[in-house]
Amino acid sequence: DETLLEDDDLDLDAVLDIDEPLADLPPPPPAPIQDDTAEPDFFVAVEVMPELIGGLQQLSKDLEYPALARKAGIEGTVVVQVIVDADGRPREASVLKSVADVLDKAAVEAVLKQSFKPGRQRNRAVSVRVAIPVRFLLT
Repeated sequence: DETLLEDDDLDLDAVLDIDEPLADLPPPPPAPIQDDTAEPDFFVAVEVMPELIGGLQQLSKDLEYPALARKAGIEGTVVVQVIVDADGRPREASVLKSVADVLDKAAVEAVLKQSFKPGRQRNRAVSVRVAIPVRFLLT
């Protein structure tokens, strides 16, 4: 573009008066109060970890090998993570290691049916996050 713009004169002689009072600014908002005495929702490691009542044998009894996976020859180990609450019931299941969607769903269903001896911290039953391996093996 060959259009010329007019030069603007800039005033670069700014003066800063250090003795001038600062403008009144509102105070910052108060910091949120954190309750340090609150216990976490669950523990990751405790003195006594939860135990599966009936062991892995009970888990294998409640586990249904999906017919589709059996027919397709899919096998492997699915690792399911759950939070075992203070009453020994599993909740909030998620799959840490997947094999196939159909096996993942069967593993989660089987783990959520289980009962646990709850984990203990300072001689109190607490919620603990645990990982449970569920093995699917064709015979």
